[in-house]
Amino acid sequence: MEENIVSPSNANEINQAPVGEWKNNENNTSYNDNYDQNVTETLNNTTLNDNSVFENTNIKTPDNNCDSSFNENNTWVNQTEQKSHFGNTNNPGYRKGQGRFNKSHNGNNSYEKSWSNNPTSNNNGRGRGRGRGRGIIKRFDEENESFRGEYDSGLNNQGDNTAPSHRGRGRGHNRGRGGRRDQSGGWHGNSEEGHKKHENDKPTIPKAAYIPPDIENEESISGIEAGLNFDKYKTIEVKVSGTNPPQSITSFNSSGLSTILLDNLSNCNFSTPTPVQNYAIPIIIDGRDLMASAQTGSGKTAAYVLPILHNLLKQPLQLVFDEHHCEPHVVIIAPTRELVAQISECVWKFSKGTDIRNGLLYGGTSVSYQKSKILQRGVHILTSTPGRLNDFVEKGIVTFSSVKFFVLDEADRMLDMGFKPEIERVLTHSTMTPIESRQTIMFSATFASEIQHMATTYLKPDYIFVAVGEIGGACKDVVQTVMEVTKFKKKNTLLDEIKKMENCQGTIVFVERKKVADYTAAYLSELDYPTTSIHGAREQPEREQALRDFKTNKMKILVATAVAARGLDIKGVNYVVNFDLPKTIDEYVHRIGRTGRLGNAGKAISFFDPECDGLLAPELIRILKQADQEVPSFLNDASERILLASPAMDDFNDIRKNVEVTSNLVATEEEEEW
Repeated sequence: MEENIVSPSNANEINQAPVGEWKNNENNTSYNDNYDQNVTETLNNTTLNDNSVFENTNIKTPDNNCDSSFNENNTWVNQTEQKSHFGNTNNPGYRKGQGRFNKSHNGNNSYEKSWSNNPTSNNNGRGRGRGRGRGIIKRFDEENESFRGEYDSGLNNQGDNTAPSHRGRGRGHNRGRGGRRDQSGGWHGNSEEGHKKHENDKPTIPKAAYIPPDIENEESISGIEAGLNFDKYKTIEVKVSGTNPPQSITSFNSSGLSTILLDNLSNCNFSTPTPVQNYAIPIIIDGRDLMASAQTGSGKTAAYVLPILHNLLKQPLQLVFDEHHCEPHVVIIAPTRELVAQISECVWKFSKGTDIRNGLLYGGTSVSYQKSKILQRGVHILTSTPGRLNDFVEKGIVTFSSVKFFVLDEADRMLDMGFKPEIERVLTHSTMTPIESRQTIMFSATFASEIQHMATTYLKPDYIFVAVGEIGGACKDVVQTVMEVTKFKKKNTLLDEIKKMENCQGTIVFVERKKVADYTAAYLSELDYPTTSIHGAREQPEREQALRDFKTNKMKILVATAVAARGLDIKGVNYVVNFDLPKTIDEYVHRIGRTGRLGNAGKAISFFDPECDGLLAPELIRILKQADQEVPSFLNDASERILLASPAMDDFNDIRKNVEVTSNLVATEEEEEW
């Protein structure tokens, strides 16, 4: 099916569902085909009883797009809500009504409060028939019992006796047994009319394909500035293994980078390289394959982008492309949409003023738009998620015959069982240049031994291994606090910790489940803490808007699942709260690495539930000790209780035993005036 391409500015008009005219005819109210007549004019002729409720009125809304309620003057207010939330600044967020949540995101992806004085509103979370669906809060209570009981009496601060949402049996979309959605997207019930759509129901307009804003128009792109603890990098141990590794650099001026790259670094306020940059830049410039491990927030993206750009500028090659396909010179793959967008921003930022053409592919966006962007002028550097890249490869839009550099960011995640088949499809594709003809580069904060074994399949035998600090270790600029909290007390403990913060601006709360993310955000917003959420079930425009709102301080708190755990470089993140601890220690290290970046101080608070998190205790103790953090006694008790404790990991564990290993303390030069 051919895609409909619209710009973000037109997205609201395309997705706006029509609102029918209300027509009162004695005791029957129905839709009228005349959509141009004013709704309010007809409503004014409708009789109200003493309770200010419509008599003998059956109000139906197409796809639940109309929210009708009373205002303070007992007059009807009609709000049109659309399914597409992008760019709709008037669309209410999570709104508090009579004992229920009315879930719809506003243009800022926040969760806002709204009151209704109408206790018998049709859209109160209950169906008029014997619907099988349960109320939205009830479902959440069952799936995450830590929130159980909070909404049993309804979030109703006005003192009325409205029943809570979860007592409703139906979905409230129609008269039948908890209306269901048909293939065209419309709701219809299970009443005496059967499963037939109402004859006056209007078809919904297909959702328009999302076109993200162009990176070149994002003038506000800026990185994190070095913090007060940046000088501590001088004392970090760096271990290098491999045959004849190139000499490390001590400054950008002595790195040999092109003049235009040095100018762009200066414009971005990059003055002193970090340890991973000191070693990675000369290794990549020298043409060597590289596997590098460095702590979160230590500048790994710039460590490979800068030398790749330098080599492309030093030895320019003709781009191969036509109206049907293109052959990139560099392919960068990362696990999440947000991370590939961030990497692409970094490439654009450092390549300004050059002829380097930058391409970006990720899911949730218009395929035809992305195709036209990379085929219009060709592309030197293509940054992508694995799924969307393989989709373009299968269609013949992207081939790899001209690839000179292949990069895996967050390589340990890319090579585990979740993404490994996708990566193998790329690296074993018939057009992919052989290992000997390309440079393969892998970066991550964590590199388990089994992942290294997988990685060697794709690297030259003489690759260089660089470890900055402890492999898989947490940044010492993050103060880690682990609290023993059972699942039923997490919600109240979270609120207590937020209240203790001098300012909760820049707080990321990590949870395991998507629904928990939404309800945690709604709960905090009800308590006047501006909060938004990001997870895999949200539409791509919503995910990007949520990040944008958090980065620009419109939202103080971001509730996130694993999609925001890796790589994201967000300025001003002061706190990370692990509402739910992850299942692996690597994920924990990446999560708390969202704060304490580039020498800035940060704080991580984790809720440890002995019943659920006991297996993580030994590795959590190891991470705390490596970072010189306090180990609470309950963690030691939990570690002793488990039968099989994970063995301690060596500080440095390049899997190759027959290579030379050197160890150095980084000694960077003082910052220079540019």
